Amino acid sequence: MKGKEFFNKKKKIIVAAIILILLVVISIPISVHFYNLHNYNKYLELGQANLNKEKFDEAANDYKSALKYQSKNKEVINQKLSLVKLLKESKQKYDQAILLFNDKKYLDAINDFNDISKDDKNYYKKAQDKITECKTSYINDNISKAKTDADSKNYSEAITFLDTVLKFDSTCKEASSLKEQYNNEIQKIKDEEAAAKKK
Repeated sequence: MKGKEFFNKKKKIIVAAIILILLVVISIPISVHFYNLHNYNKYLELGQANLNKEKFDEAANDYKSALKYQSKNKEVINQKLSLVKLLKESKQKYDQAILLFNDKKYLDAINDFNDISKDDKNYYKKAQDKITECKTSYINDNISKAKTDADSKNYSEAITFLDTVLKFDSTCKEASSLKEQYNNEIQKIKDEEAAAKKK
């Protein structure tokens, strides 16, 4: 009887040990999987947070770190890295265009604003608004220079500025009107000089 009890106890211990070993064997891959998944998600979230803050290099590093934990998601991470690159380039182009705008280099600024990708919804919209502002500022700047020259009776130089405006925007009524007015002034001066020669 004692031998049978001993055998049953031994059998229970062996079964418990086998179950324990099986649990350990099963739990290790499950634990590794959840550890990797946790870190993958953590780095994805960090990447998105840094991208939202326009910390592009940090976002790229976070996405690369995420890939270390889920290499099967390489395509998803590559898409995110491409987006980071695009947004970083858009921001750089936008900042460069703003510097040109501030230096009153409106046409160069327009070119840079036009280079911003439509895929960057944020900076593309800002760029389109700035393009409108550049056009208005470019026209106003040239009209102002024309008026300054006209005040000094330099009508030919004034017309040069107005021609620049009309070449840029042929529908600008103010430039057309001023050009007509300055041409009349030039003609009046010629007529006065011709009359003076006749005397």
